[in-house]
Amino acid sequence: MKCSICKTVFPDDVGRCPGCGSWVPVKGEGDEQEGKGIYSFSKIGNLPPIERYKTNLIDESVGGGLVFGCTYALAGVPGVGKSTLLIPLLCGIARGLYVSIEEHPTMLVHRANRLKLSLDKVDVCYKLDDVEVLDSITQYLEKSKEKTLVVIDSVSSLYGQDWVGAADFITEIRNIVRQHRHSIALCVIHANKNEDMAGLQQAQHDTDCNLLFTVKGDIRTLEATKNRIGPAFVKTIFRMTKCGLEKLNN
Repeated sequence: MKCSICKTVFPDDVGRCPGCGSWVPVKGEGDEQEGKGIYSFSKIGNLPPIERYKTNLIDESVGGGLVFGCTYALAGVPGVGKSTLLIPLLCGIARGLYVSIEEHPTMLVHRANRLKLSLDKVDVCYKLDDVEVLDSITQYLEKSKEKTLVVIDSVSSLYGQDWVGAADFITEIRNIVRQHRHSIALCVIHANKNEDMAGLQQAQHDTDCNLLFTVKGDIRTLEATKNRIGPAFVKTIFRMTKCGLEKLNN
């Protein structure tokens, strides 16, 4: 069989290409299809299980864990606790890359110390140019083959009111992650006063899952407003404490 994207040739039709990991139709070498781009489901075979990063923190809201090869958006108003939510996610995987655009990386260290978490497995990229950010992420993922979570904090700070530029950037991030199937990308987006994703309509279409993080007093609620790899609108409830987010029974 041959992958229709990367052209990798392999013995059996497994549904997911072992070369690039894409979930795309594959076809037999030399086989004539009934029509270009038309495939029979009976020939795709059994799909391998989706590989997820079990966070033990936000799994309910994302369908059982973050999916490798996928791009997520996390939106919330300033001060809701996005960084407090992200640091445990970065520390819980084999390798974390925190792309800091909003503030100096030392702030991440202060927050991790407050949460009593080690950043030994987390690397920091401090860039203010979108092209440099994309190049740095690509080089990092090509060098490290460990399971990696990449957090970009934040896309809104990188582009301001340039929604088109922000959407194009997220599209590039999505393409990079799809080419490096051992990685997950999480793009932070500022929500507006209505707790919406601040005008990034196109960017929302280019992600696999959009997460909205809301606040009411000391209670925080996380839910997916769109999820291509799991159910949407499943809420995870937290209480914000001095030691971080305390997960409550949903």
